Amino acid sequence: MKAENSLIKINIDASKFSFHMLDSKDLNFSLEYSKDEVIDIYGIAYTIRLFELECEKFFNNKQIRGFCHLVIGQENIYAALKKVMHTDDYSISSYRCHGLAYITGSTISEIVGEMLGKAGGNSKGMGGSMHLYNKNFFGGHGIVGAQIPLGLGLAFSQKYKEIANTSFPSESNEKAAHEHSKSNANQSIYNNFPLKNVTFCFYGDGASNQGQIYESFNMAHLWKLPVVFICENNKYGMWTAVDKASADNNFYKRSNYIPGIRIDHSNTFEIIEVLKFARDYALKSGPIIVEIDCYRLCGHSLRDKNELRNINEVEEEKAKDPLILLRKNIMEFKPEEYILKIEEQLKNIVFNEIKNAENMCKPNPEMLYENILSK
Repeated sequence: MKAENSLIKINIDASKFSFHMLDSKDLNFSLEYSKDEVIDIYGIAYTIRLFELECEKFFNNKQIRGFCHLVIGQENIYAALKKVMHTDDYSISSYRCHGLAYITGSTISEIVGEMLGKAGGNSKGMGGSMHLYNKNFFGGHGIVGAQIPLGLGLAFSQKYKEIANTSFPSESNEKAAHEHSKSNANQSIYNNFPLKNVTFCFYGDGASNQGQIYESFNMAHLWKLPVVFICENNKYGMWTAVDKASADNNFYKRSNYIPGIRIDHSNTFEIIEVLKFARDYALKSGPIIVEIDCYRLCGHSLRDKNELRNINEVEEEKAKDPLILLRKNIMEFKPEEYILKIEEQLKNIVFNEIKNAENMCKPNPEMLYENILSK
């Protein structure tokens, strides 16, 4: 990283990435970010870290019931995605979903309020930590791997709507979409239709051996769906190291017919560029897998006492915390006093949002009968 006037020059070295069915030359380049962008990226990640630490306190005080899965150590992934997602893109995830809910539009008070069981939470206090939603984020799913075929459905809807909204001769748009989706004669038209939006489908290394993933890969490739499969490989499932559960840890190569990229999560700007590339690829060519090698600095959930990981290993990873690296990026062009001031401002914002969440009302029991479809 090199600061020149108001721009930061960043070199992307694709030789550090691992590729499957792709040409590394597509990602070898230099790019420039404004200093404000670098600060903003850090601010997003730091904000997520702040409210996750507050959620840990709530859980320890028994104010958050059930399970609570934090994203501490992985926040920069969501800050990167925030810079890549377009307005009508979709995302879907596992139960480790707080960061994604935030960057897709949920407020901190809505997220924390939901975990506290408040009516102002984004699921009206009835979903809890694992079931957060907004109009572009479709959960938050408690069943391991279950979100992946749902993400496939989201990507299918995006492609189907593009076809339905395009005029076909002598046919209604809806009928044309249906006919073109099932007709072998028109399969090439269906596969190569220009698209505007994608679905980012997140899962972890612990879900990577689920059969429904392979079924989803097959269908996504057959229909050339605009989906970016993102495997967050944080090295551990619930209590199991990845090499104890997976015969092959190269998750980006898990499909013989879908290309993939593996990248380390330490450099946030590299994640941004890889996700930009993946999004563009999905719009033009269909599914792609992005494996992000990362490390969570907390237990699998807050009920996990973290006794199975080597203490030295965790301490080594803390020294490589991506937030520390992002902070160092800013210190190349701003004094630490400036960063401390920004951090203090963000703390005030987060704490005010959390106070709003604490002051929310509890759900009225009659709310259980709302939003129920009856025929």
